[in-house]
Amino acid sequence: MHGTAAAAQKAAARELLERTLLAVIWYGTAPLNSTVIEHSFVTTGYLRTYSFPCQFGFFALAAWHDPHHQIFVTGSAVRDSLDEATEHALGEAVMVFDGVWQGKTPRYSTRAAIERHASLRSELHAARSAHVEGRLAGSQQGAASMLQVPTDDIVIYQLIEWDGVQLVRAVSKQMQTASTMRAHTQNLPPDPFT
Repeated sequence: MHGTAAAAQKAAARELLERTLLAVIWYGTAPLNSTVIEHSFVTTGYLRTYSFPCQFGFFALAAWHDPHHQIFVTGSAVRDSLDEATEHALGEAVMVFDGVWQGKTPRYSTRAAIERHASLRSELHAARSAHVEGRLAGSQQGAASMLQVPTDDIVIYQLIEWDGVQLVRAVSKQMQTASTMRAHTQNLPPDPFT
């Protein structure tokens, strides 16, 4: 929900690009160059962010892996600045980790989403962590490369238009997300995106 149509449309397009980039990262084949930063403020396991420029600014993926407690969670964001994307991705990862740590279960509507959330604390933790590390290699040239995905066919649908409240949805026929890629892949650990 946003106060203006322009803000709502921008947020919806960024959300669609974020979900597409997550699918490219998880289900793609070639390693992607990213900037990798290790964050030392966690008290258990390790937390890294992987970032690179994208069409709408910057993408950041925060991955928190706690091998001892068999937890692997992620948070992600597309924002105008690298700092904003990183801060939001870290906030999401911390929030999800906290919920998994405390055994809280979100209210998901499908059995698959419930099972995917339950798997964030499971024997899949190591395979998922290794998969992310293998896909998002640190850049050899010192700067992450921009990942291009087709964004020219994004369509925005107005869902709510009240006084001071705007809600829209962005869709694209070209942009594949994790939910559309899951059925077509083999030999990968199940993605952790809920």
